[in-house]
Amino acid sequence: MEIVYTDALIIGGGLAGLRTAIGVRRRGFNALVLSLVPAKRSHSATAQGGMQASLGNCAKGRGDNEDVHFLDTVRGSDWGADQEVVRMFVHTAPKAVRELAAWGVPWNRVRAGERASVIDGKNVTLAEASGAHGLVDARNFGGTAKWRTCYVSDGTGHSLLYTMSNQAVAEQIPVHERMEALSLIHDGERCCGAVVRNLSTGQLLVYIAKAVAIATGGFGRLYRDTTNAVINEGMGAAMALETGVASLGNMEAVQFHPTAIVPSGILVTEGCRGDGGLLLDVNGRRFMEDYEPEKKELASRDVVARSMEAHIRSGKGVKTRFGDHLWLDIRLLGKQHITTRLREVNEICHYFLGIDPTTQLIPVRPAQHYSMGGVRTDHTGQSPQLRGLFAVGEAACWDMHGFNRLGGNSLAETVVGGMIVGEYMADFIESAGADLQVSSGLVQQAVAAQKILLGSFTGAENPVQIIAEMRNIMADKVGIYRDGDELRSAVAQLQTLLRRASHIGVRSSARGANPELVSAYRAGRMLKLALCIAVGALRREESRGAHYRADFPLRNDRDWLCRTLATWEDPVQTEPVLRYEPLDVLRMELPPDWRGYGAKERIEHELTAQRQAEVEAARAQGKSRYELQRELMPFEHLLPEAPAQQKCAFSGGVCMNLIPTRDISTGDIAARDLSTQKVPRKLRITVLRHNPSEPDIAPYLQSFEVEEEEGMTLFIALNEIREQQDASLQFDFVCRAGVCGSCAMIVNGKPLLACRTLTRDLPEQVHLAPLPGFELIGDLSVNTGKWMRHMAEHLQTWLHRAEKSVSLDAVEERLEPDLAEKIYELERCIECGCCVSACASAQMNPDFVGAVGLLQLARFRLDPATRGKRRTTIKSSATRTGCLAA
Repeated sequence: MEIVYTDALIIGGGLAGLRTAIGVRRRGFNALVLSLVPAKRSHSATAQGGMQASLGNCAKGRGDNEDVHFLDTVRGSDWGADQEVVRMFVHTAPKAVRELAAWGVPWNRVRAGERASVIDGKNVTLAEASGAHGLVDARNFGGTAKWRTCYVSDGTGHSLLYTMSNQAVAEQIPVHERMEALSLIHDGERCCGAVVRNLSTGQLLVYIAKAVAIATGGFGRLYRDTTNAVINEGMGAAMALETGVASLGNMEAVQFHPTAIVPSGILVTEGCRGDGGLLLDVNGRRFMEDYEPEKKELASRDVVARSMEAHIRSGKGVKTRFGDHLWLDIRLLGKQHITTRLREVNEICHYFLGIDPTTQLIPVRPAQHYSMGGVRTDHTGQSPQLRGLFAVGEAACWDMHGFNRLGGNSLAETVVGGMIVGEYMADFIESAGADLQVSSGLVQQAVAAQKILLGSFTGAENPVQIIAEMRNIMADKVGIYRDGDELRSAVAQLQTLLRRASHIGVRSSARGANPELVSAYRAGRMLKLALCIAVGALRREESRGAHYRADFPLRNDRDWLCRTLATWEDPVQTEPVLRYEPLDVLRMELPPDWRGYGAKERIEHELTAQRQAEVEAARAQGKSRYELQRELMPFEHLLPEAPAQQKCAFSGGVCMNLIPTRDISTGDIAARDLSTQKVPRKLRITVLRHNPSEPDIAPYLQSFEVEEEEGMTLFIALNEIREQQDASLQFDFVCRAGVCGSCAMIVNGKPLLACRTLTRDLPEQVHLAPLPGFELIGDLSVNTGKWMRHMAEHLQTWLHRAEKSVSLDAVEERLEPDLAEKIYELERCIECGCCVSACASAQMNPDFVGAVGLLQLARFRLDPATRGKRRTTIKSSATRTGCLAA
């Protein structure tokens, strides 16, 4: 049994995990990251709209500060948040934006002078101050009093993740890709590692660490309709739950995003509405003013999603065979704005809907989007029940979101949470109590349990079918609107599925890459999480934030101003044990009140009036806002010791998107009618099958037939094959939205992304093969991670200003707006590997980094941040000049 030792083990390679690892590494400790996919493929890349931080640079953000951000976040949470954690968050967010800018994130910048904008459906002119020129810009988002959401067009997550990933390489942090943690190793009091499965070879390994952090993101794939990446199945939270010790918090708090496109469910950013887009019904009428006269489309997400669902139920939706939907109208923003500030939305509409959003309406409806619940932690990010276990990002219930998250606060939480939790992990590792003496028997017991589980799937139940049934139950009965009868039915049905899951069988015996086996061991864990959500929703007899009970429509602070804690203490039980953690009203800086949008009616807590009187008395003393804040709820002592005073590293980015946009003729159609589309034909898809872990089986061709649907992509077709015909078919898929690059393959001789290839553009006979030039994992899955690391190591386009320490409290450096946009154009490459697989020079010269690397160099030369000291490891002239064509 191979055992890997490290100081800090971070499970999850997205923004939260990488920033946590960077924090630990900078303190001089070893940090190691486990990731299901290459780090740059993580779900963080799909975040579009932006990151909230109270910089107050732009005209509509003027006067913003930490206090305003705090008020917006607490109100957005419907008073379910930990207000001390919210204070820590809003205090650190501006520092995080400045750090990211220093590393090379090309934030959109303020342009001095007059500019056109759209506010509340009206064209207006805003005047930006000359003193703000070149500072980080911000856009409007729902539930905020000021324009605060810093952004990089609508590819903010992509830009942040690629910059962060390169920074992790600069810090020499190893990322072990295609590794899945199956269980945590613990003795009931202390977590000391994990049992891990190599998804490529099937090998089991043990990782021993002084501190373990779960940063695996959310669990949106428990639902049928979700904007989440395919890998977001909640396995990090499930591992913590199965310890029987660590608790999950607020699992019933599930957010539904108002604007997922129909029928695919891919996210369209809130930035569309923040920039001035409108929601329209079947009659082309703007309807949000009926439900929320003041905020309209820019109320918080739970209010907008619930209003949309109510409007659809009232018969005002557009009827199609995919279900009813509403319209998102961004035409009034103009072509220039859409093709520059909303370019990903523009591409999504072209690729996945075949429409031009500059002239046509976008079909949308709410879909599951975010999980406010997760592994319950204290303010340091550590589990109160299991020492040494930390959680960060969407996987954690830290708890700054309460029962509803504001748009832009999640991307901010990944980075801010990573900054803070990374410091506290380092403090824990440094403490005397962190020394480990791990019993070999404890490790052997943990490994044996997983071996037994992996060998137990000999029954007759189909894991893929069980997961599909679970998703339907969650979508139909534990969705936006909930009531007691449906929730009781959902709990009973999920319990039946959980019992069936103990009799799962798998047909594939592949030792290595085996997606059917993965579904088998995840199914039971996903059902336990689903039961935590459903049981928690059934027990909570009130409506708060995203949790709405039609039979208990009032927010009930008297009985339910508390946090739900779920544990699974006995492996054979069929529902979680729930406990409740009260929120202390007398310690709140902002006592419970009306949010400023949504329903005003509520049942008051008995101590609210007392605390409100104390707050008003303190305000009447004429103190400064800083003195007042410290008196009402001090929080600075909760922050780690000056994490912002560390030396900043400066990085460049990546390059432009090499995948061409398909030409689409839109004609004069104002909106796409999904009700009249016909099913045209059947496709015959032939796949080159080969699993290197089964050397006795030679490569062979296998054909499948798929009935084509209007708007079907090759990714959807392959997913149908896996779900309905052969669960062992191996191919990579993460985001399904064309922004992660994982589904690149050879399609009829051409390297393409499966998720961006519409089947209507293909002949009836489709031949698929893996990308050449990369290590084969199985069937259509190849390892591009080694190439991505090779490129990063040979072209380190980040900087280390080691000669001086840079304070993140300083005003951010200015950057010309036009230059920021040019840099972003060179940063849009998703490193899918298509260009490399088709490049003869790259195949013949292993040192040549390809077109992607050449564009990365161009981006490096363009960025003025590169005027500092450069640390480079370009190992040979062939790296740059190895192009045979040149």
